[in-house]
Amino acid sequence: GTILEWHDELEDTLNFFTPAASRTSFVIRRAGLYSIDAAIQWDPLIVPDVAKVVLCINGVETSRRSQAFMRGNLYTPGFSQTLSVTGKLQFQTDDVLTVKVSYEA
Repeated sequence: GTILEWHDELEDTLNFFTPAASRTSFVIRRAGLYSIDAAIQWDPLIVPDVAKVVLCINGVETSRRSQAFMRGNLYTPGFSQTLSVTGKLQFQTDDVLTVKVSYEA
């Protein structure tokens, strides 16, 4: 799997994301239970058979993951393909959230 890089930040009032320090990590500044939503989207001409996305805490994969066979009923030629993951995760102060993705053709 590949750890995703982030390049745009829309809102970050607690300064979880610092691109100058890391484009792959979100450092949790306040301990608590967080609801995480992430999605990957890719070119319609690059169609994997199996796509995976998983949320990681401090580099360790969590049970918050999604995997899909992307052809068949889910595949629509000419449209971008999307796979999302969502879930609640418990974080301690200074834990690091990353998102890992992979696909196999």
